[in-house]
Amino acid sequence: MIKRKAILFVLVLLVAMYAGQASAAKKRIIDFDNAYGGITTRAVSAQGEKPYQDGFLEIEKFYAKPGTDGIGHLRKIVYIHTKAHAEKNGFSKTVIYLDKNGKQKKVLLYDKSGKIVYERKK
Repeated sequence: MIKRKAILFVLVLLVAMYAGQASAAKKRIIDFDNAYGGITTRAVSAQGEKPYQDGFLEIEKFYAKPGTDGIGHLRKIVYIHTKAHAEKNGFSKTVIYLDKNGKQKKVLLYDKSGKIVYERKK
């Protein structure tokens, strides 16, 4: 009985490790010195994955230069939406600007031609 539980535990652990590696491979650093002095990451989703089903094709996150705590705070998020999402909702890109405390200070929605169709400032 104990041997069966140990084997099951190892199998679950291996599956979890494999799933973590698969998803981590899709997110990568694309800039080490962005406009905020920190890194920029990009995650690209494929058809059939949860983010894609939710309407997200790409997600870019811009971080500020790390402080003494070594953590760079998130300052900007760019969502590139799927074609289906853009056709349904009328916008293909969302840009969210955050203050140093992580609160939204500005949101922009763009149509597929790059024109701003909505703007909200806090």
